[in-house]
Amino acid sequence: MNEIEQKTFNTVAHISAGKALSKLIPTTATMGEIFSLMKDADSEEVRKALRSLTRSGRLTYGRTINDFYFKINTDGKE
Repeated sequence: MNEIEQKTFNTVAHISAGKALSKLIPTTATMGEIFSLMKDADSEEVRKALRSLTRSGRLTYGRTINDFYFKINTDGKE
């Protein structure tokens, strides 16, 4: 995992944990939330990192009406 992938993964984990502590459901991180926390990073690099993390099985993703969402893969597979 390279540096941008690690930062992106940590950002998704941070958003999810914050929502879980606030008892918000769902505890997923939307792309908008990820980009707003990673303002200093190039958005295309963040997209590539999300794609790579999803392909490697570290993140799972889905789609809402307005946005994509990501969550930490917790099913034990890697």
